[in-house]
Amino acid sequence: MRRAWSSAVCRFAVLLVLCGALRTASAGYPITVDSLELAVADADLVVRGAIVRKTPHGAPVDGEQWYLVEVRVHETLKGPERATITIADHSASEGSAGRPKDREPSKDVLLFLVGADRAAKELERDAAALHAAPFALRAQELARVWSRPVHWIDLTRPLAVVTRDFAVVSDRADLLARVRSSAKRPAVHASHKLDVPPGTAAQAEIASKVGAWLRVPVDAELEKLARTLLAGRTVRERAQGIAAIEHFPSAENIAILERLGTDPAKYVREHAGEVLSRWRAAKAPAK
Repeated sequence: MRRAWSSAVCRFAVLLVLCGALRTASAGYPITVDSLELAVADADLVVRGAIVRKTPHGAPVDGEQWYLVEVRVHETLKGPERATITIADHSASEGSAGRPKDREPSKDVLLFLVGADRAAKELERDAAALHAAPFALRAQELARVWSRPVHWIDLTRPLAVVTRDFAVVSDRADLLARVRSSAKRPAVHASHKLDVPPGTAAQAEIASKVGAWLRVPVDAELEKLARTLLAGRTVRERAQGIAAIEHFPSAENIAILERLGTDPAKYVREHAGEVLSRWRAAKAPAK
């Protein structure tokens, strides 16, 4: 039993190292950042507009204040068109990436929203403000020190939005064009975390000394990337490819993982075998 536990711990430690989560000896956790494409795919409604009014709703609870935010809509980029909308927003904990000072009223803001019922479920709380507004900012449950969700972008300020290809968008017109393009694709709520490679624009923007993860949609683009990584030269690439391909059980992907049974890296062989075992145990359909 002790030997099996030790082996499992070793494999987990190897995975962390391979994926870059322990790049330095500094204490801390890798920062998780949303890609722009995930924000669009996950949102029920994406609008660009002006903040007309932001008023407190109810008394603060455990240091958290909820607000009702009235928005005059300039453009609906995803979802049913509307001229105005009221959303529920809350002040996050001290030190959060989504603290109120980052969400001041603006004449031109891009909002990524979800239905209030969905927000309540994801936040695991039943705030009164969520009964007073039809929508709320997406991914508010991730607005913590080690997470940077995309749900409120002030277009009047300098921009630096990370995309799924580890680039950074700083041009307003380019950003809006990307959002409009992504909005045409099917909605996707599931996400996958990719290690942000060193030397990329995304890594420079995030500026994390302990590594960073980028959340991307689980879609056809991720499956394509996974197959590319599986053919990579480094163990790190192939390890990431195995983790990503697990979302896509199919006859073709089964054959790809079976070929990794002869990979020179022991970890790659074992990890590929574990994924195949989970697929077989779940009787995943071969699509």
